[in-house]
Parts: sequence; structure tokens; C-alpha cells
Amino acid sequence: MKGKEVLHSAYKAAGTIAKDKVFWFCMIAAAAVLMIGTKSSFLYPLNDWVDSNCFYTMGKAMVHGKVLYRDLYEQKGPLLYMLHAIGYLISPGSFTGVYLIESVCGGLFLYSAHRILKPYCGWASIAVLPILGALVYSAPSLSYGDSAEEFCVPMYALCMMVSFLSLREDRPVSKWGCFLAGAMGACVLWIKYTMLGFFVGWFIVPALMVLFKGQWKKFFEMILWVLLGVFAASLPILLYFTVHGALGDLFKVYFYDNMTLYADVEIDEAQTFMQKLRSIYDEAYNSTVRTFKRNVQYSRLTILGALWILLFEKWKVKIHLLITFFFTCLTVYGGGRGYVYYGFILAAFSMFGFIPICGMCELTTILAKKCMPKVKLRAAVKKVAGWTCAAVIVVVSVFVTYRLSGNTYMFEYEKEDMPQYQFAEIINQKEDATLLNYGFLDGGFYTTTGIVPNCRFFCYLNIPLSDVMDTQREFIREGKVDFVVTRSYKLNAKNYECIAKASMFFDTKVYDYYLHRLIEE
Repeated sequence: MKGKEVLHSAYKAAGTIAKDKVFWFCMIAAAAVLMIGTKSSFLYPLNDWVDSNCFYTMGKAMVHGKVLYRDLYEQKGPLLYMLHAIGYLISPGSFTGVYLIESVCGGLFLYSAHRILKPYCGWASIAVLPILGALVYSAPSLSYGDSAEEFCVPMYALCMMVSFLSLREDRPVSKWGCFLAGAMGACVLWIKYTMLGFFVGWFIVPALMVLFKGQWKKFFEMILWVLLGVFAASLPILLYFTVHGALGDLFKVYFYDNMTLYADVEIDEAQTFMQKLRSIYDEAYNSTVRTFKRNVQYSRLTILGALWILLFEKWKVKIHLLITFFFTCLTVYGGGRGYVYYGFILAAFSMFGFIPICGMCELTTILAKKCMPKVKLRAAVKKVAGWTCAAVIVVVSVFVTYRLSGNTYMFEYEKEDMPQYQFAEIINQKEDATLLNYGFLDGGFYTTTGIVPNCRFFCYLNIPLSDVMDTQREFIREGKVDFVVTRSYKLNAKNYECIAKASMFFDTKVYDYYLHRLIEE
């Protein structure tokens, strides 16, 4: 019966949310802001970020029958590729489908923020949502859009919505809340497991709260429902790999190779255990500081919100926020690598910065009512005024995103200006052409041509695995592909001829791209 009760609660909650106009306002606001913020948007000719194209190529290959990790090798989690498979099905050959998924994730983040802010500041919790979206989705750590971190931000936000509302009301997290946290944790696990520290920190205070009251049964129930959530979200993924006989490939590539080849923190083997922990902590601390300096749009909000909570909230809420943030930073940055986009996951904490800001808005409204007690407006007038204000705020947020985003330079380009489309026009003249992206991360040439790679190592990867380039060289040596694309240099192979060259600005510099064709005897 308890299971049915939880499912009924989940169904009822979903129905309530679907009927909430604020939920749909959040979706519209997120879509409007991301229309400018992410290069996946239909306003851009192409998302030329190499990581995004890796994800898209994996998702497309999955749709065409390739098995993840076994047939194509990449480092992120399978759920990320499955999301891109859905994006590919929505809009083959473009990132528009991915943009729609990003918009849904952005809408969930804003709605979670609204639910957290509402008890503090009433109507203002709606008014600030587009501005929150603009500040978050124009930050440098968004990078080009479509990062693993971007898809995980709403998962963090949903869990914080559950825990903060419970802790402020001095009640334990519900079974449904624990199930949701378990499911969100599993989703993060299968997208990018280095962000799992959040869930360790998230569970500590709610668990201690029931333990201090001697509620051992409730404690084990919480663990059970979290595990059920993990199982429910993980089952489809495990079934996929089991059916295809690729569980070994999943665990070797996604877990073993990432853990043994990708970590970059320098730890001296002669160090004691505590010294090694200190090295990891120092790395996480320094990277977090760099992220906050780089992303002032949301770092100032995060600091403002943290200060407000530390000054005015209950102790359990204060400790919950600090522990959750600490474990998040520790696992995100403790491995030693700190690419710009890693920091975007910390944007999930920025919503708290609007608590004092919204409080001032609410206070202004109360004072205005006292000054003009006899002014009464018809319901229709209030409704029109409300929706007009909402529309204006969304438009302003789009403008703010345009002014702050680092991606808008690409509005100057048409598809015809880009090497990806120029080479695709040549490649697609050959029926059933094969292609290899040689020596650099996926540059988007598989995306524009629609080609599914026939080489497991379809591009260069940022890991010291000799198989990557050895396999690529073998494909060229034996002429296993019709076309080869290189970046910054021509291919030195007797069986291929260079037939086209194009240049494009990417990631602070202009790159030359070369297209080579197999010489047929």
C-alpha cells in the first residue's frame, strides 16, 4: 500500500504542477532566455562546441542501432546520449531538439526556484524568474550550451526544493521526496557521476534530523525510498546494456577508464591519507574560487543567498546548505580538472540570492497598499496588468541574456560560412559516404553530413588512451573511410588527397579545417 500511496502522491503532484500557470510561465521564460544563451538554439547556424557534437553523434548512432561504448567510444554517461538521441529524433541534423530539452530543464530549474522563494516573498517569486534565468544562462560557465552540467542543474534544484521546504517546516522529507531525490541522483549518476557529491551532502541533515528524534524506522524508510528512486531511474539504462550484452563495456568505459585515465589531480604516493585528502580539498577550493570569479552573474547571487540563510534561517537549514555545497564542490573539482563548463552546476545555488531581493519587492507592495488603501482594481484589469508585466520581464530578460552571453558573436555567421556545412555539401555528393574526424574532438562534421561513424574512436578524446589514435591511424592507413577531416594541418597519407580547406573562429582562435578524399585506384 505504501508504494501505491507514493505513486498516487507523485501522480497528484504532477497533475497539480501541470495545472499551475507559473510552471508554464517558467517554461516560456527558459525557452526565451535559452533562445539566445545556448548555441543549440534555432537562431544559431550550428552548435559548434566539440563536446556537444560528441554527445549528438553518440545519440544519433544509438538511434541507428549502434551500441553505446561497445560500437562508439566516448566518456560521458549513457543518459546524456539518450537525451541527445531524443533531440536527434525531434530534429535530425540540427540541435533544435536538444534546445527544446534544454528549455524543459531550464523551466524545471526556474519552477523549483519559484517554489523555494514563494514562502519568503510571495508574488515577487514569479517576477524574478526570467531575470534569474537570464543571469544563469548567460554566464561564461554555460560555455556554448548543452553541457552535462546544464542538464543536472534542475535535478539539484528539485531536490533542494524538497529538502528546504521540509526543513523550514520542521518535518522529515516525505517518501515521495526521498524517491525523487533517489531518481534525480541516478540521473546524475548516468549523466556525469562526478556531480554525485551533492546527493551525499543533501541526505545528511534530513537523515540526522530523524535520527536525533530516535525515529530509526523513518530513517531506514528514507534510505529505502531513495534506493527505490535510484532503481527506478537506473533500470531502463541497465536493461538497455543487458539486452545488448554490453554491461562490461558500460562499466569499463564509463567508470574504470574515467577513474583511472581522466583524473588529473597531482597526489604524491608518499603522502599520508590525510595529506592526499588535503590535496583534493585544495584543488576543489581553488577551482571553486576561480569559478566564482569567472561567473559573477550567479556567484554574487549565491553569496548573497548564503549570507541571508546563515544570518536568518534555522540551524538545520544553514548546515544543510553548507554541507550540500561543500560535497558538490569536492566531487566536481576534486579530480583535478576544471574546465570552464564544470562550474555551471554551481548555478543551482544562485536562486537563494533572490530571497532578500524578493523580500524587498514584497515590502514595497505592502507599503504601497497602506498608502493607497482605497484604490481597487477590477479582476480583469489585474489579470491584464499581470500578464503584461510578465511579458515585459521576459523581453527584458532576453535582452539581458543577449548583452551578457558570450555566444552571440555567432549570429554574424550563416550556415554557408561554416566549414561543417561547406564540407557536408561535398561529402554528401557521394552515396553512403563514410567519414573520420581525425586528431581532434568532434567538430560537427558528422552532424551536418548525417553520417554515423564506422570507427569506434570516431574522434580524438582528452584521455591518454593509445587505442584512440592507433585505431584512427589504422583506418587511414587501410583506407577504411571515404573522407577524413583534420584541423590545423593537412593529412600526411599517400592514399588521401586534400580537396578543400575552410576556416572558422572557435574557442578564442581561428582554425583551418582540411577535407581529404580517398584516392580510388
